[in-house]
Amino acid sequence: LGNDPRCSAIAGLAACTRLQRLVLSDNELGRNEGVASLRVALKGVAASLRHLDISSNHLCEKNVSILVRRIGQCSQLRGLDLSHNVVTDDHVQALAPIVSQCEHLRLSSTNIRGGCLAATLSGNH
Repeated sequence: LGNDPRCSAIAGLAACTRLQRLVLSDNELGRNEGVASLRVALKGVAASLRHLDISSNHLCEKNVSILVRRIGQCSQLRGLDLSHNVVTDDHVQALAPIVSQCEHLRLSSTNIRGGCLAATLSGNH
């Protein structure tokens, strides 16, 4: 997973199958192998994760698309923060089942239109 020790540490979280809260904000995951590492971690913790904060990580639209598939497998997720990344209406629609069950959702400074988010949350997507 590259030479960045953060990436190895993040990927290693996959073994923490009881992990409930993961806060990785401001780690520049979009600027190194961080997205691949996070995908590995999310696969391992999908059944237990209740809160995920990956805000302010320089995640481009492609990176968010890759992660959305894994986040969608986190059936217990109740808190999600994707703020300050390139998140689009398509991402929100793909995450509709997860977004609708979130008690705490932060999407500030993204590319999401309010109408899309409202429609997704009301089930009219």
